[in-house]
Amino acid sequence: MARPDAVWASPKEPSLDESIRVGLDAILASHVAKDGIPQEVLLGSTFVVLGKQGNDPYSSGSHRTSRAETRSGILYSGSAGRSTFEANSPSYSTDTVTWIASMTKLITVTALFQLVEKGLVSIDEDVRPHLPRVAAMQLLKGFSDDGTPLLEDNTTPITAQQVEPRPENPLGNPGLS
Repeated sequence: MARPDAVWASPKEPSLDESIRVGLDAILASHVAKDGIPQEVLLGSTFVVLGKQGNDPYSSGSHRTSRAETRSGILYSGSAGRSTFEANSPSYSTDTVTWIASMTKLITVTALFQLVEKGLVSIDEDVRPHLPRVAAMQLLKGFSDDGTPLLEDNTTPITAQQVEPRPENPLGNPGLS
């Protein structure tokens, strides 16, 4: 089966089975802008699957290692769509520079809750001692009349419970943005 023109995938080995790659390509192509650009569709997107070497040392119980888990490196890298709104826009690729906005919050919250699951951090524990750079940051409270930033020390604990995503606020506490 031929791959859609709008999708690019890395030829790097090791890779996933062809049927899986074709399926991932189709998912990418179905969720990005085509000729007309409806608002509910992404302009462009990239998806990368990384392999890991061996078992996860933090997993509990019996764990069978899949073929993908025994390989390391990029198993799949695909992109689809276009990089700008113009009809003659270059195709979206893994090298396309894009604005990701609050996506780092999602990654940070995921990593934090993995630490909670592993028992390395409590859900109510102040995480600032584990993150010295965050603990040392001052908070911007406004600006003086001459434009000088008004800063104050970061004295309020930051806990996993505060940043936990909820249906009404999927990215966690807005006060911690």
